[in-house]
Amino acid sequence: MKGFLNDLSISPNEIIVADSTEIVKLFLKLYNNLRDKYNFRKIRVPSDLVTRPICGSLSFSDLLNPQWPQYNKELASLLLSFMQNRLEFPDAEISTAINEYELDKLLEVNCDGSESVLLKEAFILNDMVLSLATLDRYMQPRINVQVCVIRVDHHSERDERLNNCSGDDHVEHHAHFLLEKLLREKFEKFEWEPIDQPCWNNVLTTKILEKYNYPNCKENVALNELRGIYQVIASEVLEANGWIFDPNVTRLNIHRPEIWKIYRAHFSRQTYFISVDLQEGEFEMQNRRGKWVRTVFLDGAETGKDYTKENTHNINTR
Repeated sequence: MKGFLNDLSISPNEIIVADSTEIVKLFLKLYNNLRDKYNFRKIRVPSDLVTRPICGSLSFSDLLNPQWPQYNKELASLLLSFMQNRLEFPDAEISTAINEYELDKLLEVNCDGSESVLLKEAFILNDMVLSLATLDRYMQPRINVQVCVIRVDHHSERDERLNNCSGDDHVEHHAHFLLEKLLREKFEKFEWEPIDQPCWNNVLTTKILEKYNYPNCKENVALNELRGIYQVIASEVLEANGWIFDPNVTRLNIHRPEIWKIYRAHFSRQTYFISVDLQEGEFEMQNRRGKWVRTVFLDGAETGKDYTKENTHNINTR
């Protein structure tokens, strides 16, 4: 997955600061969060990013220079890691998307009267914009832009909004958007089949399981406490893999004490459900009619259980 750096947020005329270090730290924290959670491999940046002053003061090259009086080795290491993943020019995917979009027209994207090639690319690919926290208008979850489409015989203008991140709170705000982009990237050639891959997001699923020491977390733990642990693990794992809580179907099965919550596959073509069994610490998977299909552990691994001939693991869906 890619991100597009909002070049207008790097050195806006309205703000000048003596030391841009804190702004860079916040940005690198944001980038690392997106990289770890949503596999951000590359970020499109201006070709002069290294030398361009940030808020009229320090540049990235200053922060990377060991001779700089306030040189910070840890910050320089984080910055170097980020710089190694930058795209200073459009790659094949971006170029192809632009050429296809501008086949019979030209496009301009402006923000408050300033044109931005990078915001234009983000608009065409419907990807995430990353902004430095320099001005209020760049510190919102969405950026207002003006899109101008130029044709031979006429041109048109309209207002649009781009998804934007300038801090960790925005990452949570855009969780569904980012998750859908990640899922579409993983299943580029075919649709996601929830029954076959209930926990397809291996990177984030593994981080969640390691955080709660699963499956070893159940050792020497009282049942009530274990149920609470299973609740947290199940909700985080399911949300990380494109399942959303379905309150209506959960309400239809409230008489089932073993079922805590029921989730629905959010990004799949067909409807599937997962009911969370806190007694066993398992996911029971059902089709759109509520008929049991498969049982897996909280990490998505097969349990080997077969309830095909029983009705005890079906759920009511209407």
